[in-house]
Amino acid sequence: MSPNRSFNGATGQSTLPQPQAIKEDSGKKKVIFIFIDGLGLGRADGEYNPVFTYHMPGLEHHLGPLYEMRVGDYRRKEGRLLVALDACLGVEGLPQSATGTAALLCGRNFPKELGRHLPGLPPQALRDEIAKDNLFLKLKQRELTATYANAYIKERPTGYLSDHPSVTTIVAQSTMPALHDLADLRAGKALFHDIDNSIIILFGYEVKYITPRKSAFNLVEISRNFDLTLFEFFQTDLVGHSRDMFIAGKVLYKLSEFVGGVVSALPADTALIVASDHGNFEDFSVDGHTRNPVPLAIFGPEPLLDMALDRVGDISHIAGLVVEWLSG
Repeated sequence: MSPNRSFNGATGQSTLPQPQAIKEDSGKKKVIFIFIDGLGLGRADGEYNPVFTYHMPGLEHHLGPLYEMRVGDYRRKEGRLLVALDACLGVEGLPQSATGTAALLCGRNFPKELGRHLPGLPPQALRDEIAKDNLFLKLKQRELTATYANAYIKERPTGYLSDHPSVTTIVAQSTMPALHDLADLRAGKALFHDIDNSIIILFGYEVKYITPRKSAFNLVEISRNFDLTLFEFFQTDLVGHSRDMFIAGKVLYKLSEFVGGVVSALPADTALIVASDHGNFEDFSVDGHTRNPVPLAIFGPEPLLDMALDRVGDISHIAGLVVEWLSG
């Protein structure tokens, strides 16, 4: 038996080790930013909306149901806020990943600048703009630190992993000397994009399965060393495209446990921001993305919630909110 476990002879049950208390920095603001790809606010539809069918108690316990909200609707309780944000950004057509994620992480309305929504991975012209103007760079210019908590399979990548990197890869590499790798993942200093390592284990890599709650605790621990810690989860978008309701339930459970774990472990000096780039996962009646609003969930001090309600109307305003909050 592990020396960190206890044993109850009366019941014959062993107890898993409990996480240590998170240390707080006096007067130092921090933000954890969880980016959930492709999660919109849809209808109360038990046939086509997995969020309505299975629910997401990790957020809904604190903020109410994640459906039947229009752009601008919000719910506020002490220390928590849910706002329905516009992801269309004044441009016709369906919001897409390249321009949507870029708008989210750069604070610019790229669909309007380009005149259209761009899907998938960003083309070269957009990559150039992301690389020189993004959330991580804005923080660095103010002598604030940021890290991208996702681990990559390639050992200590210092350059683009392909000719067509993702928006988050470009943003991270604009300030990080190297991205996190499997060594960081094994040491608990990074997370794989699926939260629990199940995918990477299936591909034959020697890593251990980790519960979503433990993964959440690791993310909070990572955040102690940075002003901003970003984590991206994109299985919601992948499953949304597959429209597999059974898999959607499993993914939603894992995500809910993870986000709920972060909320429960959140130190008083740290705010949690959860946001998405476009709708998809919330409506399996269509093959592709939606024009539904997307959620912005914030757990943090009342002045941050005031600031969000005053300054954030669409996804392109979130990066500015983070910069202003951490700079103040």
